[in-house]
Amino acid sequence: MKTMGSRIVELATLIFANTEKIEEYLIANSLPLPSFDEDGPVTLQLSPELQAARSAALNATTELHALLQSPDELLRPIVCLLPLSFIAWYTMCHVYEAYFYPVEWHQPGSYITV
Repeated sequence: MKTMGSRIVELATLIFANTEKIEEYLIANSLPLPSFDEDGPVTLQLSPELQAARSAALNATTELHALLQSPDELLRPIVCLLPLSFIAWYTMCHVYEAYFYPVEWHQPGSYITV
């Protein structure tokens, strides 16, 4: 059975190896390297073989990210967002409630409150 330490090193090595293949291909074919600069490439022009390497690197990155978090950190966004989404929905319904009534239904403030 593999230990978690060996799996994270294996994933990091896989990410490095596949990223290196992609960079070598881009440099060898005089293609722009990925960046977030305004003149950076919008898409990567990779061969099918390198698309597979890219996919493997992205999958390994996702798994590595999950392994390096504790279960508490990994699940917290899911648990915390559920109550917040309900509170946001409830507040929005009450704030915009007045907009759902036609003008002719307008009652004194004691009947419809926002």
